[in-house]
Amino acid sequence: MATPRYVTVAEFKTYNNIVTATYDAIINDMIVSAEKYIDAFTKRRYDAHTVTYYFNDFGKLVCSNFPLSNVVITYDGTTIDSSEYLVQEHGVIDHLSGNIYSGYQLIKVVATAGNVIANIDESIKNCVRILAKLELKDVEGVGKNLFMQGTNNHNQNSQSIERDYYLKLVNEKLESYRLWELEV
Repeated sequence: MATPRYVTVAEFKTYNNIVTATYDAIINDMIVSAEKYIDAFTKRRYDAHTVTYYFNDFGKLVCSNFPLSNVVITYDGTTIDSSEYLVQEHGVIDHLSGNIYSGYQLIKVVATAGNVIANIDESIKNCVRILAKLELKDVEGVGKNLFMQGTNNHNQNSQSIERDYYLKLVNEKLESYRLWELEV
């Protein structure tokens, strides 16, 4: 079973006022599924993980996963001193002393990108919670037990409308995090 990377099962249960442990494994799977959806939609990951990028020019390097830490840059097999570059907030690395590392030699960047679970952006966490809850509502027997107590007239049509509304809301929120591919 995969471990959630953005929202823990305990966080999800607290957020949704769930006290039973009966469905923890299913909740775990729904959280992981929601996180995968977010990664695919935004074309990046938000948890701490190692990334490797290769470039042919060192004027300004743009890395798709961020924030970056523990950055190590090598050029032609030699490690570049960290005083020669500046790592910016959104995955941009600027070379401070001009563009002396250019041509066809490979520049390799290895870094830790993303955040530990406690520092994941709250908007991303909310999107995970909403998506996982929508998925749980569709699991036979689980959704009704956890989320629909006392709502007998929750028909199929209103559930579909609610689902569409929340999916649209999540996708709109995720648009601001999405990486767009540039055409050159």
